[in-house]
Amino acid sequence: MKKKNILILIFSILLLPNIVNAREMCDYDDKTRLQRIASNIASSYTYKEEKNEETGFNTVKFTVTLTNMHDDVVIIDEETNEHYYNNADREIVIENIKPGKYLKFLVYGNIDNCREEKVTTIYVTLPSFNKYYTDELCRNIPDYSLCNKWANIKMTHEKFTQKVQAYLDSLIVSSENTASENQESVFEIIIAFLAKYSLIIFGSIIIICAGLIFYLVRKDDFDLSIK
Repeated sequence: MKKKNILILIFSILLLPNIVNAREMCDYDDKTRLQRIASNIASSYTYKEEKNEETGFNTVKFTVTLTNMHDDVVIIDEETNEHYYNNADREIVIENIKPGKYLKFLVYGNIDNCREEKVTTIYVTLPSFNKYYTDELCRNIPDYSLCNKWANIKMTHEKFTQKVQAYLDSLIVSSENTASENQESVFEIIIAFLAKYSLIIFGSIIIICAGLIFYLVRKDDFDLSIK
């Protein structure tokens, strides 16, 4: 009997940690509810553009906003490890973010037994910013790739100027070639028309001239007969 009690005690000691851990685990219902909460969190961003007086070029800073926050979740910026909790406005505002950043926000549970449970990840990709897009060379070609406001341009201003100027020069040459081709096309159309209808045209001219000569001759004869 004593031996049996010892075995039960040993078994209980071995089983107890598993029972405790089971109670501390985030159960299915909690996970489902947290996932539903996380799915309602929305991300958006705005930007503020200012001119840098030192460089003469514009700069941009982004503001990322996470809305529909909830007390039962916490958001962690993977890069900075900054923790964001719900507040009275139910939104998180993160300012002064550089363009071209790829942000990952990890959503974790913020309730007992689920604090180590990662619910989902929110991704926010911010566009790059082309500080040269306001350059005078881009005034008439805003759709050119190097003049796009959100293009990822990594070159010196000197190199940028060379490339854009080369593009502008190519447009001038293309325009001149088009004008020359148009002139040649008009000339070719005229030649083709004359070649196709030469018999009709020259025949008509001969008939008109003959008729005119006949008219003049008859007119002279008529004038003489009256005298």
